[in-house]
Amino acid sequence: MSQSKKIRDVILLLFNKAEEDGLISEEEKQIIDSVEISIERYEKELKKSLEDGVLNEEEISLLSTLKKDVLLDAWEKAEDDWHLSKDEEKLIVLLQVFLANLSFPETP
Repeated sequence: MSQSKKIRDVILLLFNKAEEDGLISEEEKQIIDSVEISIERYEKELKKSLEDGVLNEEEISLLSTLKKDVLLDAWEKAEDDWHLSKDEEKLIVLLQVFLANLSFPETP
């Protein structure tokens, strides 16, 4: 599976997790929207960084920061109402696992 497809698939994973109870709450939707924006930013920077076929230290550092920002943005959105529901927690945990397993692509 390509890195780009894997990155986009996290949105589908989050939607599927949110729908497990038959309803996507407004809070869950806001988290997913936040993740989608952050993931698009990460993916855009990843593509730009890979244009020359090599990830340098600066690019790796920026991508690592953006990856952390995806989770932080989702976490902040989940805590907007000062309450983290079980459903919101499930999304955050799923996202955390996904990001932990998301490695930078090998470059020649």
